[in-house]
Amino acid sequence: MYEAELRDLLSENIQILEKGLTLLNKEQYIPNHLGTRGFIDLYARDAQGHHVLIELKRSEAASREALHEIHKYIEGVKSHFGARDQEIRVIVASTEWRELLVPFSQFVAKTDINILGLELEINESKEIKATIPALVDFQQGRYIAP
Repeated sequence: MYEAELRDLLSENIQILEKGLTLLNKEQYIPNHLGTRGFIDLYARDAQGHHVLIELKRSEAASREALHEIHKYIEGVKSHFGARDQEIRVIVASTEWRELLVPFSQFVAKTDINILGLELEINESKEIKATIPALVDFQQGRYIAP
């Protein structure tokens, strides 16, 4: 299944990602005078009226680009829609987390943006299950050898 197919399946039932989401647009265009323009995979509102930027990834190679795109989209939404950090939420939904887990965990630990990671499993019937991956804990400090 390609990322576009995944996007279309989730757009038909966005509640798989989170209850209370309302899809506003697929491939939401975001102009950006600070850099390159972008297209948010799924653009939604949550029950509290927050902008919800949903970035989908379907491969290890594509997952390496996720955080770069997220940074770009957040700044684009702030500029284009006049949104503040606390009015923006991000969901990164990926079928592959091996390349994404460490940088995503670090981003979550260091940002004030509300961000959620979801690991997607798709069965042969194209049913999608979303679970929250266990993040790497960066608050442990140094390990000192005996």
